[in-house]
Amino acid sequence: MRAVERPRRSTHRHELHALSSLARYLPVFVGILLAIPFSLSVTRDGADIARRAWEVGADLLGMYGGAFAVALPFVLLVTSYLRRGRRKEIEGASLKDGHLVIAVGQGRERRVHLSRVRHGFAQPGPGELTTLSLELRHGLTEGDRIVLELEKEQAEPIARAIIGDAPRFHLSRASRGLGLAMLAVAAIVGSRVAAHVVTDVLRAARAFSPTPAQIEAWLLGWVVAATGAAHGVLSVLLSSTEVVAGVDGLRIESTFRQLFIGYDRILRVEARPWCLVVRLRGGVTRIVLAPGADRRTLEALADLANERRGVSTTPAAIVPEWQPGTVKRWREAIVRRVEGGGYREASVSLRELGEALEKPGVSKEVRVAAALALTSTGGAHERVRIRAAAATLADDQTRVALERIANDEADLSIVEAVLSEGRSRVR
Repeated sequence: MRAVERPRRSTHRHELHALSSLARYLPVFVGILLAIPFSLSVTRDGADIARRAWEVGADLLGMYGGAFAVALPFVLLVTSYLRRGRRKEIEGASLKDGHLVIAVGQGRERRVHLSRVRHGFAQPGPGELTTLSLELRHGLTEGDRIVLELEKEQAEPIARAIIGDAPRFHLSRASRGLGLAMLAVAAIVGSRVAAHVVTDVLRAARAFSPTPAQIEAWLLGWVVAATGAAHGVLSVLLSSTEVVAGVDGLRIESTFRQLFIGYDRILRVEARPWCLVVRLRGGVTRIVLAPGADRRTLEALADLANERRGVSTTPAAIVPEWQPGTVKRWREAIVRRVEGGGYREASVSLRELGEALEKPGVSKEVRVAAALALTSTGGAHERVRIRAAAATLADDQTRVALERIANDEADLSIVEAVLSEGRSRVR
């Protein structure tokens, strides 16, 4: 007889990213501050100063290396657990008086003010639960994440209020195997860098009759410092990619670049191990690398993108044809269509404009045209609606343009720039 599986309970964990980074790289920074100045002094200063630098450097680097040769791997291991957080069962979570209230149990609560939540995303969790991942800001919690696994009825109102329609997916390293591989590579690179540097320093220090103990102290200190620095460089190179899934497209942000891809260019998005494959019209494929990322996060992002990509059935009557340099006449034609137009121009209802403004997959031309048309009615409600729609966009230029249109701050040159930029993008 099979045992009945106990339903999964709601859980909470706090991922300590800020404190972990400080604990990891402060000792490395100290080691670099010791190693580089003393090495430069031995190789470049006069004989008396260089001799003193060699002797003092051997003492300090020996103490540093001896202490952190054991401590640094331990720190990296402990902080890897702190960055994942410890899962704890909770009774639930809700929104109350501008706070996210987490019912820890036994009458205890943890309250997080909504102003401290920068953004987040939602994805299917274990069993029937929904996972919410929220990034914090301000002070020592800068960059930390709160991860909640909640019943769908509890998760949905929190997701609507905090995450909205433009979730920011954090494709972080969740693989312990990748972390161990990074440590191994950092140790190899650090050892080779240390051997190269200490060889140069030793060549300059031969006149001082260096002892084997001094050479070992220099080498040990440099190996530890260089290993930590190599691990930091690898962490930057493999830093988390973030993807904003707006109603208009995907904004992909990494350490070195930012790229927006509209849904009108996307054929489909596929979740693969450690990457996201975005297949575009014209046979172009873009691969978004996400080493060690959780597969469920990648699948949730791909599902959302594919769902929004297929929703674009806006009537063509909303947008007259636009050509560079004709934005003034283009705007006048839009207004005429709202006001009823002539027998040669199809009229557009406010309902159609609102749908065009908010519907996923709509091109930026249609969205900007709808915003211009809605402002022509002069209603405050329409302007609020435009601002709300702007917050759901992943494309920064279109978002800013809609915000300025809603505030009557957008001149025709801004609209022209947004539409021209869309035409000039490489397809």
